[in-house]
Amino acid sequence: MVGSAGVGKTSILLRHNGQGFVTKISPTVGCSFITSHTKCEDREVELQIWDPAGQECYRSLIPQFTRNAVAAVLVFDLTDKTSFQDLPFWIEEVRRNSVDHDIPFFILANKCDLTEKVAVSDVEIAALCEKYCAPFHFTSALSGKGIHTGIVAIAKNLLAHHEKERAEEAKKAEALKLEKAGETSSVKKYRGCCVVS
Repeated sequence: MVGSAGVGKTSILLRHNGQGFVTKISPTVGCSFITSHTKCEDREVELQIWDPAGQECYRSLIPQFTRNAVAAVLVFDLTDKTSFQDLPFWIEEVRRNSVDHDIPFFILANKCDLTEKVAVSDVEIAALCEKYCAPFHFTSALSGKGIHTGIVAIAKNLLAHHEKERAEEAKKAEALKLEKAGETSSVKKYRGCCVVS
């Protein structure tokens, strides 16, 4: 989970983890994480959600936490346009440092409860999400709105992606098995031919 400092990443994690909303929360130093068990289509999905600090002085640590990530959750503050404008930076940072350069992105538009202070339009959000093929959810760490729904949607997407990868790997393994079986039978024929001659 990445995004600029103060957008509510830690508050979202605490809320998702059942700890409610904490009004005075210290900025994340380095990185923290939670393990979350989410029910998805009659299956339990375990998510390890990492929360690296968003402050600029900690950005050099980001590669350590994104290298082996299977997805990236980007968080911005709906009342802070700069945090939204920083999302392309975070996307490129994750892509550049991730083993999987096609890593899926998910966007959480946090602080949706502050409707009178919203600084980012739905049109801007939709354009960014379309550009990066990233689904998004409105969330509020204060009220809890959208957090569970967003995390479950992310888990469902990752589960579907994992199932698709497993099916593709099984197909490749079967094709390789058939290919090797074909080589074996042609080798046997060749050997049989040589013995006969």
